[in-house]
Amino acid sequence: MKILAFVPLSVLVAMAVSPRSAGQSETQPATSIVEGRVVHEPGGEPIRKVVVQLFRTDADARQFTSADSRLEAMEYISSFAGAMDEKHALMSATDAEGHFRIEKVPAGNYMVALHREGFVSAEAKSEKSLISVADGQNLSDLAYKMSTAGLITGKIVDADGDPIAGLAVQAIPKSEAGSQLNVALTTLVSVVGATRALPRIGWTNDLGEFRITGLRPGLYLVVAQPSGGLAPPPSPDEKKSPGEHLLYGATYYPGVLDQKQATPLEVSAGAKAVVDFTLQLHRAFRVSGTVSGVVNATGSYIILLPRDGRPQQQPLQEGGKFEFPSLEPGRYFAQVMIAAQPEQAEAAQMLSVPTPIVVNGSDLTDLVLQPLPHGKVSGRCRADSQDPVEWKQISIMLMPVSDPGESSGEKEIFDMARQIGSGPVNDDGTFEINGVVPGKYQLAVLSPSEKYRDWYLKSLLFAGQEVADSGFGVGDDSSLEVLVSPKGASITGTVVDSAGKPAPNAFVASVPSSGKLARPDAYQSAKTDATGKFLIRGMNPGDFEVVALEGLQQDTRSSDFYQKYGGKGTNVSLAEGDQKTVTLTLASGTDKR
Repeated sequence: MKILAFVPLSVLVAMAVSPRSAGQSETQPATSIVEGRVVHEPGGEPIRKVVVQLFRTDADARQFTSADSRLEAMEYISSFAGAMDEKHALMSATDAEGHFRIEKVPAGNYMVALHREGFVSAEAKSEKSLISVADGQNLSDLAYKMSTAGLITGKIVDADGDPIAGLAVQAIPKSEAGSQLNVALTTLVSVVGATRALPRIGWTNDLGEFRITGLRPGLYLVVAQPSGGLAPPPSPDEKKSPGEHLLYGATYYPGVLDQKQATPLEVSAGAKAVVDFTLQLHRAFRVSGTVSGVVNATGSYIILLPRDGRPQQQPLQEGGKFEFPSLEPGRYFAQVMIAAQPEQAEAAQMLSVPTPIVVNGSDLTDLVLQPLPHGKVSGRCRADSQDPVEWKQISIMLMPVSDPGESSGEKEIFDMARQIGSGPVNDDGTFEINGVVPGKYQLAVLSPSEKYRDWYLKSLLFAGQEVADSGFGVGDDSSLEVLVSPKGASITGTVVDSAGKPAPNAFVASVPSSGKLARPDAYQSAKTDATGKFLIRGMNPGDFEVVALEGLQQDTRSSDFYQKYGGKGTNVSLAEGDQKTVTLTLASGTDKR
């Protein structure tokens, strides 16, 4: 079973600031060797000095498809591999023949990361990225291809044609535009941007010139992101509404504020693409008010998370008052950090405001925000089996459910704020997850153990009601009764291409055939082997559509995925313990409507 959803910002930051190899915390005996070769594509010449590193993924035995952004984020963060501490055990560098060898590898699941300045992986991230190492197993035939990296250069100027220094300029693969990962990485720029060492990020110099290196061939959106309320000099002829003023906003090539109007830029292997454009202005507004219930605001602050761009933060004043002098139109999710006071025993507390703040065409003043404390989810697990269960092999994970009418983009940023709660199950089957942001959630039962690979969530009771499909609300304290069963269903089969030939490394996903949001178990995935075969296990009973695609997908739980691929797969009806076999044809990527 695999992590269910996006990578929370806190995880991305932790990985970026203090990356660790599995060898730092692994205490099991080292019994395996991982070795292989890295060559250039095209041509097949060996590449020397490639840093090869293994990242422990702790991948679960079954894969829930909304988790694929985790692999994508890991791949992004692995770009730091070349700068990591060379004392890390699970890494090696290729020799003159392109050969690498990593010894003393503990058993487990790993992502293979390759890094050499000026080169990028030439293979899809789903292909050969993940490996499994068993006790005593030596992997000796791994083969990877890298191509010469492309780059983007250019110049950014203001409305008067003058260069702007210190701008972060980001190259976003067109396939990731609007994704949860891109939202998280955009925010990450604001958090650790001062390091100026993030992949796919460049910074303008005093001439307004920037350079972004290490890019795979493909289409990219280029966006310049000003910070600190960058504004043009005031004009005496400018007419504005009360409180309204102009700021430079995040601007996409060829000079637009809306990502949907951006023009993709093609980057070729080893080639340079040049883009020059003008930073655009947008209207900003003042937002002020009071956070209720704040007695002593010393050291406390309020954070607003937007759909796009950087988080905004302001300290709380006496009585919980706050003011944001310049916010661009949009929807914001608010969180409040109440600092611990020296005269009180309570620790610092994070609160969340359940209703988004909508800025649209005018100042917002005298707002009164009613934040809610983060709650607790606890409960007990039972097994629909007579066999004893090693509960410590199982963990519980919560997955946010979007509100009706919430767009996929809004869901992404709100999910980032809510993040994901998870916790282990104790020996007696009890569990407790603290610090859960109030909202609606679904639950998944996870285990890295092969022993529990076929187990699934059979029932979830909240206040005596079955909520496995619908989800449940989290307030101060939510108590659950969890029933798991070893009688999960399975789907096996073969994927073929349009010519009827087996399709290796294809992405196979299951979704509810109704197209409506269902329990996490309904969204699973697998990758075909060299003969085009796949296996999905631990399925809950129900009616599903199974679809085969080329490459990993962002989030199969989204309505956008069903809109694009619903009706292009094969319908399968599963009862408890069923084993069904299907043959799938790779689906095209065009919308069905």
